[in-house]
Amino acid sequence: MNIEFVKKENNYACVTIRIDQPDYEPRIETELIKLRKQMTMPGFRKGMVPMGMVNKLYRSHFLQQEVEKILQEQLSGFLEENKSQLIGKPLPLANGNEKSVN
Repeated sequence: MNIEFVKKENNYACVTIRIDQPDYEPRIETELIKLRKQMTMPGFRKGMVPMGMVNKLYRSHFLQQEVEKILQEQLSGFLEENKSQLIGKPLPLANGNEKSVN
């Protein structure tokens, strides 16, 4: 994970947070395993749905949730550490495989 801070003007700055796959992958896997244990689907016993099917159906949802959680945790920690204030809610911008916040 990498955090960059660039001050543009008096009241304007840009914080870029780069979140790599190793930062969110273990969290997603844990959530998918928990979901699989509780999941019921026609043709499979409870908790026995193939992991590939669980990944296909729910991975993107958990990916979005975990990236947003990590982003909020890191941004709030960075702002507290630098004694900065934030007005409004930052929006993640996709830049290839990277997410950045302006």
